[in-house]
Amino acid sequence: MAGRFPSERVATFIGMRTLCFHAGRRSDECRQIVTQRVKPMLQSVNDHDTGYRFHLLIALAPALYCSHPPTALDQLSALPETEREIACATICEFILDKQLPSDPYDYWHGQGYDLSYEDIVELCNLMDLMRHDGRIYRFIEVIADSVVASRQRNRFSVQQISDVVQRLSTIAETKFPDQRNIQHDGYRILALAQCLRVRNMATRATAAEWAEIIKSARAIPNVADRAFVLCLVAEAMPARDSDRRKELLQEAHAVTSGIPTIRDRIDRLTALASYSADIEPSLPKQCLSSAMSLAKGATGQDLRDLQRNIIDLAHRLDPDLAALLASLSDDDPARVGSRQDLRDRLKILDLLSLA
Repeated sequence: MAGRFPSERVATFIGMRTLCFHAGRRSDECRQIVTQRVKPMLQSVNDHDTGYRFHLLIALAPALYCSHPPTALDQLSALPETEREIACATICEFILDKQLPSDPYDYWHGQGYDLSYEDIVELCNLMDLMRHDGRIYRFIEVIADSVVASRQRNRFSVQQISDVVQRLSTIAETKFPDQRNIQHDGYRILALAQCLRVRNMATRATAAEWAEIIKSARAIPNVADRAFVLCLVAEAMPARDSDRRKELLQEAHAVTSGIPTIRDRIDRLTALASYSADIEPSLPKQCLSSAMSLAKGATGQDLRDLQRNIIDLAHRLDPDLAALLASLSDDDPARVGSRQDLRDRLKILDLLSLA
């Protein structure tokens, strides 16, 4: 039975070769591989083994798309909604980093990708087929990061920027909120903020437009999400509005005190520390100190995971801050192991920073 079906290793290998040919603009050879290898592989799967067929279609979705996008999307449209969503996201990830999803890619928040106008149009078309709000917003955010990245600022014409903004605005208005996930307007507000950020590359957004975004963010009923959205709106605003951005970050920090659960409050404080570092340098220390104090209320592995995440972020921002936070960790004699874990973690981070 095992010999009747292609192994995942073979599927990945063929997919990898196809993507390599596509990345090298060898489109004829790409189509040849899909025709001679990939499609027969899919056809060899028993019609009754739908689970394996779905898995294979998802794994090979980027290869099929590279060969002929319309045909690939037609095939993917026959998948159940969840599998179709994953397949489309897999294709989007390839368009972004031009490599297989299983390959490592060193990306940090805000850096953007090497995208052309045509790449962005394809991403928008794929998002039209998706529904999951967090996934869709992530692609909107990285598109905005890519357009405004300093290395790409002369890559897009005014007309192209206008078209990108229109496409992203349409997605924001039609996809958010997703009634099966986050039911308030948080993602819609953030997506529209990213649209203003992109449009700012061609036409300056007005203070009134940003004020409307901020007003909507303040109306989000969920306290934890309100803090998060205010933080990301501040990050999306132009650097010339420095004072307003700092005010919003301080407001987001104040909002975190009303978050009822400790875990959610720690998550928002660490997010705020990460996003505010380049805008309000004094805020990360406040946020991470509060988060470390709150983490003392946790126990077991949960405690260690929370403290480790805080120390990791602190070390990335400022190694001295990480050392300070580790020294402030719980002095309960019953938690000696936790303190030792943090010391060991600091040693590892220090060594990695020297590599």
